[in-house]
Amino acid sequence: MFRLRERLKQVQRPITVDEKRWGFSAKNGYRKETVGSGFLIFEIQSRLPGQLKSTWLETEERRMEDMVGDIFATMQAATPLLEAERLAEEDREARRREDEARRREEERQRKIADNRLRRFGQLADQWDRIGRMRAFLAEVKVLPYGPDAMVEGRRLADWIAWLEARIEARDPLRAGSRAIFEDLATVTEWWHQP
Repeated sequence: MFRLRERLKQVQRPITVDEKRWGFSAKNGYRKETVGSGFLIFEIQSRLPGQLKSTWLETEERRMEDMVGDIFATMQAATPLLEAERLAEEDREARRREDEARRREEERQRKIADNRLRRFGQLADQWDRIGRMRAFLAEVKVLPYGPDAMVEGRRLADWIAWLEARIEARDPLRAGSRAIFEDLATVTEWWHQP
C-alpha cells in the first residue's frame, strides 16, 4: 500500500481577538497549529524486506518528481524479495499444517491403541467370569438333586442346560481368535466401554 501526503509542520500564530476573549492561550499571546509545509511525503506502507527505503521526503533541493526513479527502483528490487518471502512463508505454513496433521494422526492412533487394549482387557475379564461360572456350575451339578425336581415350572436339568447355553454364548473364545481380533479392529478413537 502506498501513501502520498503533504508533510505537516507546527507553527505559532498570534491569537485572534475572539480567541483572546475566550481565553485561548491568552498568557502566551500565540497558539500552535499544524499546517501543510508545501512538501510531499511518499510512503510505501507495506513492510519492505532488508534495508530498502520506504519513505521519500520532498525538500527545497529535491522535488518529488526527481525521486520517482528511486521509488520505482525500490519497488522493482522489493518485488522478487517479497515474492521469495511469501513463498518461504507459504512453505513454513504448509510444513506447520503437515506437522499438525501428523501430530493429530499420532494422537488418534494412540487413542485407538489404548481403546483396543481396554477392550482386550474387557474380553479377558469376560473370559475369566465365564470360567468362574463354568466352575461354579460344575460344582452345582455334582450336588445331589433329583433330575425331575421342578423350580418355577422348569426341571433342574433344564435350568442347567439353560445356564450352559448362556455361559457358552458369552464366552469370547467360542468363535476363535479371529473373532477376537475382528472385535478389536472395530474399536476406534471414539470407542467407550459399554
